Amino acid sequence: MVADHWHSSPEQLVRALTLSHLTLIYIHSFLPSLTAYCATHAAAMGAATGICYLAGGSVADAGRAIKIMVGDANGMICDGAGCSCAVKVSTSVQTMLKAVNMALQGITIPATNGVVSESVDDTIRDLGRLTSEGMAATDSVILKIMQAKKH
Repeated sequence: MVADHWHSSPEQLVRALTLSHLTLIYIHSFLPSLTAYCATHAAAMGAATGICYLAGGSVADAGRAIKIMVGDANGMICDGAGCSCAVKVSTSVQTMLKAVNMALQGITIPATNGVVSESVDDTIRDLGRLTSEGMAATDSVILKIMQAKKH
C-alpha cells in the first residue's frame, strides 16, 4: 500500500518487501520457537524497515524505527485468542507508523532507556533475551488460563 501511495517502482517494492522479510527473519532468529511475544509486533518491525527504504531513509533510520518499536511495545503478548489478533495487528501497525515517522526525523529512544541498546543489533538481541528469559513463565500461565476456560 505504501509503495502504491508513493508511486514506487516494481523494483523498489520488491526491494522493500525483501528487506522487510529479511529483517523479520533476523529478529525471529533471536526469539524462542514458542513464545508469548506477539509476532505481529516483530512483523511490523520488518515492515518499518521496508517503509523507511521506500521513504528514502537510511539504514540508521530503519534501525531507529526498530529501536523505537522495541522501546514502545516490547511486552505485547500472544494469547492465542484469534479475534484479539486483529486488534494486535492494528496496534502493531500504529506503533510501526509512529516509529517510522519519528525515525525519519532522526528521533530515537536513548540507549539509557529500558531494553533499548546503543546498536539495533544489541536491541534485537535483548528483545530475544526478554522473550526467552522474561516471558518464560508467561507461556504456561496463558495455557492454564485458556485450559480453565474450556472446562
